[in-house]
Amino acid sequence: MSTEVLVLWASAIATLGVYTILYRENPVSRLFEHIFVGLSVGYLIVATWTLNLEGKWWNPMVHEGRWYWILAPIVGLLFYFIYSRRLMWMARLAMGFFFGIAAGYTFRQFFPIYSPQVYGSFKPLLPDAQLGWSDVILHHWVFIIILLSVMSYFFFSVPPAVGS
Repeated sequence: MSTEVLVLWASAIATLGVYTILYRENPVSRLFEHIFVGLSVGYLIVATWTLNLEGKWWNPMVHEGRWYWILAPIVGLLFYFIYSRRLMWMARLAMGFFFGIAAGYTFRQFFPIYSPQVYGSFKPLLPDAQLGWSDVILHHWVFIIILLSVMSYFFFSVPPAVGS
């Protein structure tokens, strides 16, 4: 018999074995259920190692001398301490580290976009020797008065949320 025929028969028997659960729970269906779960987990482990970890983590760490990459799985394992009341602070330390990195990247992208708007709101309020009391200075005062009115309304009219 060829290999294709053996694979076909094994697949058919395994499928029928799993379908015996429709009759009732029995040892045959449990056996094939465990076989399927074991095969899928084994495939997942091998695929994760060969497609991701080996080329992107192990080889640079071992062959290119980036030994500090050993810290990546150690920091990743710190997240599991969230399930321990006594060691939860270690998970919070790791989360705070990654939240800080994310906030830094976000601020780095946010600042060049919105900083010109902030700089544009700083306008001269007193007359310059060249400008005098022109309409531009009057508009600047109107802008500042409106800005302070709106900010004070939002700061002082909404009660702070207590406990959140």
